[in-house]
Amino acid sequence: MNIIIKLNNFMSIESNYTIDEFIDFESINQEYKQFTFNLGGLNIDLSDAEELCKTNKFYFNNQIILNLEEYFKFFCPKYLSGFFNAKISGQLFIGPDDWGIIKGIPYQGILPTQLLSDKFYKHLNLKIYNKNFSGNIKDFVKIKFIKINYPQDKIDYYYNKINPFFIKYLEEKDKHEQIMKLQYEEFNNWKIRYSFVQQKLVNLLNNYESRILIINYIKLNSSDPSAISIIKLLESNQKILTLNNEQIAEIVTDKNNPYHWVSEWKEHMCKVLQKERPKFIKTNFSDFNAPFNLINSVTNMIPYWLSNNPNMNLYLVQIDFNYNNHIMEQLGKWYHLNSLGNWISCKRVIKDDGEPANFPDE
Repeated sequence: MNIIIKLNNFMSIESNYTIDEFIDFESINQEYKQFTFNLGGLNIDLSDAEELCKTNKFYFNNQIILNLEEYFKFFCPKYLSGFFNAKISGQLFIGPDDWGIIKGIPYQGILPTQLLSDKFYKHLNLKIYNKNFSGNIKDFVKIKFIKINYPQDKIDYYYNKINPFFIKYLEEKDKHEQIMKLQYEEFNNWKIRYSFVQQKLVNLLNNYESRILIINYIKLNSSDPSAISIIKLLESNQKILTLNNEQIAEIVTDKNNPYHWVSEWKEHMCKVLQKERPKFIKTNFSDFNAPFNLINSVTNMIPYWLSNNPNMNLYLVQIDFNYNNHIMEQLGKWYHLNSLGNWISCKRVIKDDGEPANFPDE
């Protein structure tokens, strides 16, 4: 037996429905919409989502109301048109998944049903049209807010636990960050070496470390007697004079000049280092938005929210579209305003695959 409780001047029903209970399959007169934050969105970033997945804290009452309002705007006029144009009474449930399994709508405290009812009828009246209808839509469409039971053993089980999808995300993220850290370190080491080679020629000639490298390069790549004098010069402490670009251009081909050898060594090293430039390897970690997606889906976090926050409740919205043969057969087609701002008419049908749907009713 249902217990009817008066909440906020509107009827809310506490029923025998329980989370994860199977209601029934969708049919020509019954449609289910799982509740998520997809329609209205969430005002959090990834770091916020991570923190909320770690703590299981629920701060989403405002988002629940905003997203329910989007469900009212987007789906209810469409299904009114579909059911009434098919000349049938139908029901739209917000809270079960497509298979008819109750997932629910979480809320901390008592859901403001009067506020939501007012919003529901406001949007319905704005987004439906029938040229022959002048009555009160409330006589034909009823909305109920049903409180869902949540067993104590589920509350006990999920208390102080973290969603396993989030744990897996943290593990994969850590692996990804370790790999990326090593790759960045390798790249930074390469960049230091490359920057060293990219110094001005005179600096390379007068730097002790690069002098050693240039000397070794000459010994390996030249048997010319003239190179011996260059080696002796570089092995000494003598400082090489700075030349401008024009002067260097004139002597760079002269093997008896240290600028020739430093230029050749620099060009050689640039080619070597370009070949050694590290390539970043992509990891298998691709689900960067997993914490955000967990919260956005709502369903994946419901057990953790209900078990780790005080005064949590779970609801189901039931909307009844009551087709009155005597009255409505005289009215003709019903239209709803779609997301593009166009008035369209649709009709509830069963497709060839046996699934119910709303098809355009031309």
